[in-house]
Amino acid sequence: LPHGRPVRIEAGSQLRFGARLAGARAYLAVAGGFDVPLVMGSRSTYARGGFGGFEGRALRKDDVLAVRGLAEPAGPILAGAAQPPLHDPPAQSKPPEALSILPSPIIVPPVRIDPVQTIRIIAGRHWDVFTPQARRLLLDAEFRIGAASDRMGYRLQGPVLTRARQIEMISEAVTFGTIQVPPDGLPIVLMADRQTTGGYPKIASVASVDLRVLAQMAAPQSLRFELISLADAQRIYLAREREYSHVRQVLESQSK
Repeated sequence: LPHGRPVRIEAGSQLRFGARLAGARAYLAVAGGFDVPLVMGSRSTYARGGFGGFEGRALRKDDVLAVRGLAEPAGPILAGAAQPPLHDPPAQSKPPEALSILPSPIIVPPVRIDPVQTIRIIAGRHWDVFTPQARRLLLDAEFRIGAASDRMGYRLQGPVLTRARQIEMISEAVTFGTIQVPPDGLPIVLMADRQTTGGYPKIASVASVDLRVLAQMAAPQSLRFELISLADAQRIYLAREREYSHVRQVLESQSK
């Protein structure tokens, strides 16, 4: 199947996942959406908490997901000439007769991951708590995502980040992308299923525009950090939001 393009599938068809080529997560959207309960405004699953989605758990073999009713058969999402997707099947591979690729440009290109991916960060609340050497190591060294990583946090393997002084901390708010450093000196990047508070020093935070890149990485992939200013992080965030706003406007105009 091409990436980011609508495909009409006949009843009784089977879709199979092959070997992973890139990224850590794939998304399958269906016209009308999946018919699961709405919890706190979302139909997604929070497996750690055991609620949302399909019975609050990961899907298992023989589960049946219903699709929400459509007023009319699903058609193309966008009008206009088709564009070649970035990850089309090989030229010699043709879609089976049960599949029909609908004419549509790519909406959002796939995330590309470099062998050593650069992730942009902003200095955190406790940046000055760490030694100058630790701050240099954070920016110059290569880190690897550890096997114990999950959607709650990515545990990084690499040089130990030492503190210049000890501080007494009470738990305070953390967010998606907060980089905490526990007593062992190995940083943890908090991810989508993170807790709401933490008591470790926060050396930095991942720029929000790079969270989707980081979330597509998995152990034992490697990364480096690049320090940017808050102003730059806001500028590139707003640029991405303008791109997404344009996509929404095109979708809305085509659906009328």
